[in-house]
Amino acid sequence: MKSNVYHIHDRIVPDFGDMVKDVVVAEKKTAGITFPWQPTTSFADYLLGNQQYDLYALEAVNLYRQCMPFYDSVNRRAGAFSALPIQLYNENTDEYSKSNAMLDIIKNPNPMQSSMAFLKSLSTNFDINGEVFLLVTGYDTPMEMYAINASYVTPTSTNQSSIPVSYLYSDGRTSERFYIDESMRYGNRYRYWNKEGTRQLWSIRDVNPTFVNTFRGLSKASPLYLEIQQFISANTNNYSILKRGGRPSLVWSWQHVDPMTDDQFERMKEQLNAYAGDGNAGKQIIADNLKPEYITHSNNEMQFKENKASVREDIYTTFGIPLSLVHAGTMTMNNLQVANIIFYEQSVLELADFLLGELTECLLPMMTKKRQLCYTYSIFDIQCLKERTYSETQTLQKSGLLTDNELRANVGYARLDGGDVVWKSTLTSTADAIIELNDSKVEYNEALAEKADADAELTESTTTIDPNETVDDEGDDSETTTTVGEE
Repeated sequence: MKSNVYHIHDRIVPDFGDMVKDVVVAEKKTAGITFPWQPTTSFADYLLGNQQYDLYALEAVNLYRQCMPFYDSVNRRAGAFSALPIQLYNENTDEYSKSNAMLDIIKNPNPMQSSMAFLKSLSTNFDINGEVFLLVTGYDTPMEMYAINASYVTPTSTNQSSIPVSYLYSDGRTSERFYIDESMRYGNRYRYWNKEGTRQLWSIRDVNPTFVNTFRGLSKASPLYLEIQQFISANTNNYSILKRGGRPSLVWSWQHVDPMTDDQFERMKEQLNAYAGDGNAGKQIIADNLKPEYITHSNNEMQFKENKASVREDIYTTFGIPLSLVHAGTMTMNNLQVANIIFYEQSVLELADFLLGELTECLLPMMTKKRQLCYTYSIFDIQCLKERTYSETQTLQKSGLLTDNELRANVGYARLDGGDVVWKSTLTSTADAIIELNDSKVEYNEALAEKADADAELTESTTTIDPNETVDDEGDDSETTTTVGEE
């Protein structure tokens, strides 16, 4: 067979190069692993991307390791998701359970990981690659499971098939092929089993509209590829400047007529290196007849700080993380509470619904025929959402429109006997009583106003009697009495 050499690309991390060389810089030993869109493509091509695939596997992991906002976004979502207490929900009875036997596989997934470690691994691999695989041991009952990075799994198909006919799992030490089982004896999804039928590989992948990659999920890093590279390049540039004495660039020119000898060049280079670095920032050596020439850059070319801030915002926004949670300059107590609610509702719970839905489809049909059961969570285990729900329930309680059981269900409590009656107070409980009371207050105020107006009119009509005046007993208005002085 003709030998094909695959070069290590610069985007592969340096300390990972030695491990990949046996696969890449060698004959194409994996030629039997084919893809429907290019039958001769090897597993090594897939690992390195080779300009044919979306952002996958080693490259996505490499970006995750080098870009802090990408790393932080993935870890924030994974940490919040793994901290959710998983429950079993019965849709028919509307009941939650935290101690059902079907939760044991979630609480103790494998001998190497706790429940939180497994869920964090599941979320992390999914967010990095846009896909993750479950390796489940057990035929009728799942005994243990692991979250497998997508770089260890290769789909295999034929030109006539629109779905993978098998998956090859290889971790560098062992390999195993899993074949499609179209019987659908467990649920309504295809499953992939090994030859012995003791282990299965379950694919969890995000939507990928790319035609040639319908078998692979689309990583969130794919649309962020240029932004992440800008962030890494800006950090690399700033670090390079720091290591070289804090200057963008500096040219040393030799002023003698005769050229510098090799010994002189090496000695000068050693001296320059000895004085460079972050510990010697601002220091330069003085050499005879050497003239430094500075090369400057325009402000537009050096906007690394602004570019990094813009890239950071784009990455966090893509993962649904409000900047108030990560940037101290925009953080206050009020918007921090709102930001936490947004983070859970628009990021964490969306991720949890998707991944727990996949765990439900994979595991529960093997343990029970009850299709109304599913893995879920309770918002009352999330402090910020719990506080908001209690506040809303108190408002509903004051309105008097809900029964006690409806109010209790709204905050996650069990039903009570006799709690399905709406208790109405004659004054303040119901909306009608509140409206009636308000109308009565208006009428009362109007009556008070009318009484006040009548009293005012009565006061104005009252006259004051002069003590020097005499009143005619007969009430004859035509007669005028005379005073004593006039007599």
